[in-house]
Amino acid sequence: MSEARKGAQAGEARAQRLYGQMLLKDTGPRADPREGVTWLKAAADQGDALARRDLGNAYLTGSGVPKDLLQAYVRVSLAVRARNPQASDLRRELAQQISADQRREGDQLARAWGASRVEAKAVAARMTGTGTGFIVAADSHIVTNDHVIRGCKEIRIRRIDESVTPAKLVAQSGEEDLALLKVELRADAVAPFRAVGDLRQGDAIVAFGYPLAGTLAGSGNLMAGNVTAVAGLGNDTRFVQTSTAPQPGNTGGPLLDLNDRVVGVTTASIGTQAAGQTAGGAAQNLNFAIKGDVAAAFLRKNGVAAATTGGAPRAISPAEVADRAKRFTVRVECLT
Repeated sequence: MSEARKGAQAGEARAQRLYGQMLLKDTGPRADPREGVTWLKAAADQGDALARRDLGNAYLTGSGVPKDLLQAYVRVSLAVRARNPQASDLRRELAQQISADQRREGDQLARAWGASRVEAKAVAARMTGTGTGFIVAADSHIVTNDHVIRGCKEIRIRRIDESVTPAKLVAQSGEEDLALLKVELRADAVAPFRAVGDLRQGDAIVAFGYPLAGTLAGSGNLMAGNVTAVAGLGNDTRFVQTSTAPQPGNTGGPLLDLNDRVVGVTTASIGTQAAGQTAGGAAQNLNFAIKGDVAAAFLRKNGVAAATTGGAPRAISPAEVADRAKRFTVRVECLT
């Protein structure tokens, strides 16, 4: 399974399908069929016909997703369009289990899916990178890193429900590696900043974001860790060092305490080789975040008041922090 997982994470469609199939068949105590479906979807989005058929089966049986015969029919129809011979018999069986109106709707959805993929490929060709951001005001101002949006001709925000909204650049600071965006949508939730109390070495923290877009789970990625130092490289007190190692696409996301309050903005990870060169020795990976009070000052300077109310009244689990963070954390897409 480990080889399939490595290939899946590297973006190989066949490996994504095989890993998804393995996860769906897993009956162990930690089995998660939903993750299996996520990997099948990743493979199907790359045109893998067998993954499309298996997705149809998942919707037919309710494995990893709610049982949905219409969705099963659509997915299997896409497999037929991709010339998977085994899918034809399954499609005929499904056609007998749904109404004529549902068949017409399913055929329309399958055709529309193909058209939307053409458009998506055109957008993907212009996309130069992705990062993470989080909503800091009810009028949908969003904070991210300056390096995430630097040089972008177009910026888009993608929410956890996969809805996409154009974003406008309001302000940026290369020195602090911060940028402020604005979208024309009402926010469902706003990230609360920690109002008082300095971070200490050893404090538990959680980083949430959307790394490796199109490869890892679209539901976001959580990294739990601790504050390892209260200053950055060269004793720069605007930064904090953590044990949460961000992947590409994670930067710009919130660093949260266990009360679901923002204490920083994930900004950089210096790899082992670069860290060794910087430190003059064999240093391991070094991970940094901009402190929350620095980000709050950046917001005030640009006319946005950071929320300091909200969050959990008591310490909660990292899993609960992630559930809350999903509501205000977004993927930032850079197009040229």
